[in-house]
Amino acid sequence: GISWGGVLSSLVAGVDTRFKFAAPVYGCGFLYDSAGFFGKSLRQSTGEEFAQRTMWDPARYFTASRMPILWVNGDQDAHFSVDITSRSHAAMKRNSFLSIHPAMPHSHPPGWQLKSVPEIYAFADHVLNEGEPLPQITRQPTGTNILVKYRSPRAITNAVVWYADGPIVYQQPESMKPAFAWHRLDAALNPKSRTVTATLPADAKAYYVNIADERGLVASSQLVDLRR
Repeated sequence: GISWGGVLSSLVAGVDTRFKFAAPVYGCGFLYDSAGFFGKSLRQSTGEEFAQRTMWDPARYFTASRMPILWVNGDQDAHFSVDITSRSHAAMKRNSFLSIHPAMPHSHPPGWQLKSVPEIYAFADHVLNEGEPLPQITRQPTGTNILVKYRSPRAITNAVVWYADGPIVYQQPESMKPAFAWHRLDAALNPKSRTVTATLPADAKAYYVNIADERGLVASSQLVDLRR
């Protein structure tokens, strides 16, 4: 599901067991906490409206989901901010995969084209046809001295930390452009121990770690907000 379809697919994943997997793109749960458009809109609702909308938020049903799920988003999406995508991934606890694409635009073609999101097709092939699984972060990062562990059926060829120099907020009201910038920091990759390490600069406010395998498939860590 793409955009609002991502909201629906992530909700259905928690209430309907007939599907083999779900792959929400952009849309996710915790919409009321989004730093982008939907969060702003929901927070302007009346108390009754807000209660109704949170009742139907996908996050209410995540713990009931048993199917594999792949979350895909960009790190600058002004509708479904990356922090709630990461939070949705963390809330699933089992069979959850996350792939954050730097500067991914919000549109249908970038959300389904093989050249843009090959992870979705590899994920489907793994679940349905017993193909090779995606790489996956197995130990999440914390703090500014980063240590990440991963597993992967293929060699990991690249590891990058993307960090923000400000809080994840968006300019208002029309542009919804990020009021922060992402910066790239190459990380040290140790294939033998299957670890990624890096040290963040002092001005970092939030970050996530991306690893890519020799197929070009990207797996992401959870977003870490250093202000908390």
